[in-house]
Amino acid sequence: MRTFTPVTALLALAPAAAAAPIQGLNVDLGANILFAPAPSASYGAASGQQGVWNPFPPALVPTPLLDLSGGSAGVTLFSDSSSSFTVFPSAMAPGEDQRLMEDFQITPNLNTLVTWTLEGLYDGPYTLFVYASDPTNAALQVEVGVPASGAPNQVVGGGWPGMHVPGVTFATFTVGVLGGTLEFTAEVVGGQLDSGVVNGFQLVPITVPPLGFTYCSSNPNSTGNVGFLGVSGSASVQDDLLRIEASELPPNAFAFVLASLTQGQVLNPGGSQGVLCLGGAIGRFNSLVGAADGAGFYSICTQGCPANRTFSLAAIPQPNGAIAAQPGDTWSFQAWYRDTSPGGAATSNFTSGFQLTFQ
Repeated sequence: MRTFTPVTALLALAPAAAAAPIQGLNVDLGANILFAPAPSASYGAASGQQGVWNPFPPALVPTPLLDLSGGSAGVTLFSDSSSSFTVFPSAMAPGEDQRLMEDFQITPNLNTLVTWTLEGLYDGPYTLFVYASDPTNAALQVEVGVPASGAPNQVVGGGWPGMHVPGVTFATFTVGVLGGTLEFTAEVVGGQLDSGVVNGFQLVPITVPPLGFTYCSSNPNSTGNVGFLGVSGSASVQDDLLRIEASELPPNAFAFVLASLTQGQVLNPGGSQGVLCLGGAIGRFNSLVGAADGAGFYSICTQGCPANRTFSLAAIPQPNGAIAAQPGDTWSFQAWYRDTSPGGAATSNFTSGFQLTFQ
């Protein structure tokens, strides 16, 4: 089981420079030779972050990187794989996109996991954009992961559709860096014999804290994945606009959401094979119990959901009756769902926990 430090805590611990542009990084993985050199500093790719691109021929030892202005970032990068490839003749129109996408680092075939490690970062919150698509092979898929984010791995692939598209040319992760180190991983999906590709990445500082943060993780469920809980919408109580969504659940598993003003960590409560990340008074959205869809998603929301999946911030369930969320309150949420043990016996499990401070 992994436990994650809330990014809100990182904001308090990090030095003032943690959110400064100097910690933004653009990296073009691959040989970066004549046919596909690194993009120019005016190129923002999918993130829009302009600045100097580091040409990074895969290195097994820490290699210094430049910041967006071209000065030393005080950050190093290394990988545990050293293979790269450059497309020739070109399959894309000449330009900045072609420079990023047509040279790449290779992840060996047959599900070999490759890791990239950044060291020397300021602690704080970031968004990581990872580009992982072969413009010559639309059938190739690569699974990208950022362990410290607590988020599920994301599959990327589909060639070059003419512009950057999430899930086709890149994946994004919100992550809190603690201790100056950040790792991300990639491997080809399934039993594909082709090698996987990673074209490059951008590390973008978050200067305005996101809606909320993952703060703990549970244990893998019968799918082999760890259930994940995400929250989107508005932190404003007045807006009453919030969506709580669980993913990576067993298909069609029954689930419901829990809520508490207190966090905790209880292993295998009530015979569950998961981890309860809540404490104190725990409320249950019992009236919104429902089955996940065939892809393992289950969600409830204040607006835009069916009536049997709709709630209000004015009535968050608690053991002694529903209470209203108030500005300044920090609530934590988690989903509890049906699962099966490795032996096939019926049991239950939990998603990761998510905390949100209302405004």
